[in-house]
Amino acid sequence: MSTRWFLAAALLMSGAALAATTADSTYTAKMRISQPSAATAGSMAMMKEVSGEIRSMIRKRESNLAEEKDNLNSIKIVSLAPIVTENLFSLGLKQNVVGVDSMSDYFKPASKLPKVASIDAVNYEEIIRLKPDLIVAWNSFYPNLEKDLERLRIPAKVFRFRTERLLDYSSAILELGRITHAEEESVKIREDFFQQLKQLKGMYQNYPQKSVVYILWDDPIYSVSENTWINDMIETCNGTNPLKGMDQAYPVIDGEYLLTVNPDVIINATVKKEKLNIPGLLHSKVWTMKLVDGTHRISMETLKSTEELCRIIHRADEAGESADMNQDEKNAKEQDVNSTAAS
Repeated sequence: MSTRWFLAAALLMSGAALAATTADSTYTAKMRISQPSAATAGSMAMMKEVSGEIRSMIRKRESNLAEEKDNLNSIKIVSLAPIVTENLFSLGLKQNVVGVDSMSDYFKPASKLPKVASIDAVNYEEIIRLKPDLIVAWNSFYPNLEKDLERLRIPAKVFRFRTERLLDYSSAILELGRITHAEEESVKIREDFFQQLKQLKGMYQNYPQKSVVYILWDDPIYSVSENTWINDMIETCNGTNPLKGMDQAYPVIDGEYLLTVNPDVIINATVKKEKLNIPGLLHSKVWTMKLVDGTHRISMETLKSTEELCRIIHRADEAGESADMNQDEKNAKEQDVNSTAAS
């Protein structure tokens, strides 16, 4: 289901300063004045008055913070894409999500929520019923969303979670965290994501570079070119994409062209995961990905998918290293046998 959604989507496409001043009454109590003058008494009275005002301000601020927290807990969010739903849940906003698109069905908490959109249409009647405060869409999907909401006088705010490349995830997750008041968690997710991505890149930078074609769909054959996060994942694994120079982000190619570019590795990420029916194709080059959800939706799951992609791309290299080690062991045994025979 994730592949279908991704392919369709790709194609359509401060109270600290106040707290520091709370010690005024304590300070006044510690003052030792045996015979206060009239002027001093007046000053003390003024200090008490100011201190009372400050305490009142602090109580008001604490009340406002409590109200803001209640408002945060009650904010109602509608998600219009699986990539959005997953990231909202990652931010700890599961209880705030009241509706999702029909493709957000890959785990139980989301699958049980009301469906407010199909792959190409929004159910505004359901949105009116749910009365969300915030609607989160992906990139330019549902291009008329804002105009339709205004026309129907639906007061929900709209935020677009924009991700084309892996680096876009940095600003996208931080902005999603900001607008949903989950800043702390969004910063943590961002730091963890790019730290682990950097580690993965370091692990494979000394492996032989391999040319890789990633197939999203097989009839017709949809692949990926340069300006996509899947291409970024391939390059993280020290792979190159022979389709990189194509104009379309998700180009259609035929079997003959695939044979012409002759990649070292072909990734089959189609829904059916069957053998590609391309005459003359060397099937030993074709590998099926299991963790495609993380490839087709940028989230923390993308790290697991990138790791699987790297292992597939360099599977032959790792097997070769094992074979070399086995051969070394054989040579060592042969030397031992020869030495024994000679003695």
